[in-house]
Amino acid sequence: MIVDSDELRTSYPWNQQRVNIFRNPDEDRAHLRRLGTIRQQSVSGIVSGRIDNGTIQILENSKMPLREYCMLDPARPLRISHTADGPTIAVVSINLSAPAPHMSAAEAAHAAALPIPKRRAQWLAGRVAAKHAVQAYRQKHFGLLDATSDIVVRTVDTGPRAGMPVVDSSVGISISHSGGLAVAACASDPVGIDLERNRTFSPLLEAELGTAETGHSRLDTMGTPLRWVCREAVLKYFGFGLRVDPREVRLTGWRADGAFRWTAGPHLRSVAAAGRWPRRAWAVESADYSLALVW
Repeated sequence: MIVDSDELRTSYPWNQQRVNIFRNPDEDRAHLRRLGTIRQQSVSGIVSGRIDNGTIQILENSKMPLREYCMLDPARPLRISHTADGPTIAVVSINLSAPAPHMSAAEAAHAAALPIPKRRAQWLAGRVAAKHAVQAYRQKHFGLLDATSDIVVRTVDTGPRAGMPVVDSSVGISISHSGGLAVAACASDPVGIDLERNRTFSPLLEAELGTAETGHSRLDTMGTPLRWVCREAVLKYFGFGLRVDPREVRLTGWRADGAFRWTAGPHLRSVAAAGRWPRRAWAVESADYSLALVW
């Protein structure tokens, strides 16, 4: 069915539950004006709406494997997924046609000052992904509906976590982009996400990333891009990014459901000793992209 501004209180059955999408009529009308129309589909828990001549999808189904939450398709302008026990993930096409309504004045000015069009498009798509991940997470867990333009993504200015994205809310976020996509994750605790378009790495990097974990039959099938995103997602969880050598993250196992195990090298153990350590790590490889999520 089509849901318009006269049907703001419609509820949808997601996983045998009734979940109200919209909470406040005034906020609902503004939100719907931003989205256009909303459609309910008869497939498992998918609610979609028209945005930027494409489809926004919100998924929530506790029986769905994590692989299904992260469909990496540049043809879909925006896809938002709530994982069963953790982060909310937003996947955005870098070719999103109208990112401007989601930006604050300062963010719009920063984007306009970026001289390289591709870099500008990546930066904007990453911000749009982060804002929608934060918006959807806060709506699901706190019953709040923030305008994306009011969610300002900043970066830490100095110190070992310089460059780490943050928002003015009690949530953690992480952003990545590669190829035609940007992804972001939001959770109540720290979170790390990394995306890499599958490509050929240099022989030196292949050797550095591939020789430390031999002898594990399934881990040996993990491609170099996937090994890379697993390491970087761990480092982004802690806020260090590539300021810490990726070889400090040693992969020790990779299950069929995507969960991977890792151990920290001595330097990473030292610099991250006082922080919260992740509980879960998961990675998936598609035909075109590799993605890792740590929380």
